[in-house]
Amino acid sequence: MVVISSSRGDIEYVNPKFTQVTGYTLEELIGKNVRVLKSDHTSREEYARLWDDISAGREWRGQFYNRKKNGEFYWATAIISSIKNAEGVITHYVSVQEDITERKQAEEQMRQLNEDLLRKQQELLAAMEELEATQMQLVEAEKMKTIGDLAAGVVHEVKNPLGILRLGLEYLSRQRGNKDPDAVQIMDDMRHAVERASSVVGELLSLGKAQELAMGTVDLHNLLEGSLALLRVALANNRVKVVRELAPGLPALRLDARKIEQVFINLVMNAIHAMPDGGTLTVRTCVKQLDPAEADAVPGPQLRSRLRSGDTVVMVDIDDTGIGISEDKLPKVFDPFFTTKTQGKGTGLGLTVCKTIVGFHGGVLNLRNRPEGGVRASVMFKA
Repeated sequence: MVVISSSRGDIEYVNPKFTQVTGYTLEELIGKNVRVLKSDHTSREEYARLWDDISAGREWRGQFYNRKKNGEFYWATAIISSIKNAEGVITHYVSVQEDITERKQAEEQMRQLNEDLLRKQQELLAAMEELEATQMQLVEAEKMKTIGDLAAGVVHEVKNPLGILRLGLEYLSRQRGNKDPDAVQIMDDMRHAVERASSVVGELLSLGKAQELAMGTVDLHNLLEGSLALLRVALANNRVKVVRELAPGLPALRLDARKIEQVFINLVMNAIHAMPDGGTLTVRTCVKQLDPAEADAVPGPQLRSRLRSGDTVVMVDIDDTGIGISEDKLPKVFDPFFTTKTQGKGTGLGLTVCKTIVGFHGGVLNLRNRPEGGVRASVMFKA
């Protein structure tokens, strides 16, 4: 307990317990101004409320963070009330304090423990997510290995017979002396069937060989322009207008140019097929940092790396103005042999191959419907 004169602010009384806590002797306190206690570590707002209360005769309750004589800090709760004379004038202030340093230290230790526990929990969750992603990667890699093995078998069992059929059709086309319309149609249908089967075999081969990369330094804009140039006729025939929104200063990347060009060609062709009555194809590039929401939206496992929040990525968006993909089919677009195209226009392997190629480059391929209509295909590579 401390008794202080209201007029001078001098200490008139302290009890022995107070001297034990602070380390000051009675001689060092009695008659001295209260500032000797160095009570200057509480906020100004708190001090203002304190003096407003006690000068008005109200009781104040709060905490002090003070220094002892030896410089150590200590915490104390305090109840400060005023003493008035017979005329109602305040003559003294009485401060009753309790040392709560040990309690504060225990609270701080508990806070630190809680923070450590929360951090460990977050690390554990991150480790579990990493383990889950690794397990999914192993499943994906095993699936792709199985498809690669299947492709090798298909090449052996199907490619040679297809070659024989193609040669036979060419021979019969040269030998047919009549111009029977039915025979001509049947021969054309057979030729188209052989070509489609050959296309499926080729796509399967791409799945089996996607990991064989010839890496080099690549200018992504040149690669995009080259892909669009190869499809110039298809774009014109389908009345598709191309809009370019290419970011300046795009960094060069380490890629297999031929395989990434294959990805861009496939994505552009998909966009063309999605706009049978014509439309606008927008090709957009940018460099950005992934925010948490975008990182969480990265679909599925990545085959070599996983893009995380804060990573700097180079992004290529290919937008079409078609009818989009129904939401129930959107999660299946990367499944082998699944296609949204009309019969005869797709093998159902193009996007599977594209995803595999991009994944082996440590990147991400994602498809989603645009709010304004059509589909956006996004390819992301870590810069």
